[in-house]
This record gives sequence, C-alpha cells and structure tokens, in this order.
Amino acid sequence: RILGSPIPPTYTRHTSRILALHVGIVPFAFLANKGWGMFISTALLSYVLVGIDEIGVEIEHPFPLLPMQQLCMGIQRDVIQIVNTHRNMPFL
Repeated sequence: RILGSPIPPTYTRHTSRILALHVGIVPFAFLANKGWGMFISTALLSYVLVGIDEIGVEIEHPFPLLPMQQLCMGIQRDVIQIVNTHRNMPFL
C-alpha cells in the first residue's frame, strides 16, 4: 500500500523550484548589508538545504534503496526452518 501511493511529482518539482529560487536570490539580498561573509555563509546554508531536498527525494522512493531481495530470502529461510522444526515435533 505504501509503495502504491507515491508523492505527486508536482509537489517535488514545486519544492525544488522554490528552493532553487531561494538559493539564487537570498545571497544577493544579504550581500549589500553584510558583505562577502554573509554571501559565503548563505551559500553553505543553501548547500545544506539542497542536500536535505535530495534526501527527501530519495526517501520518496525507499524500496529501490533497501536490499529487499536479501531481506526476503532471509525471512523465507527462517520461516522454512521454523516449519521444519515444528513438523518434526510430536502432535499432542
């Protein structure tokens, strides 16, 4: 059910565009008031915000990132072991 309910692509595009607009305009707004130090600190903050945006995009699609095949094979092996153990037990 989680896999079947994706985040709308319009939402992702909108947040990325707003972030790009913010990253492009805010450093120049602070440049006149505080000089190059504010420009550099704003650029570093923008780098962090873009990183958070990229993490959010990756979190929207978690299943390709997870080792699902290995996890499922491990669970299947454990279930088969439990079934075989109970199969050999005497019936009460």
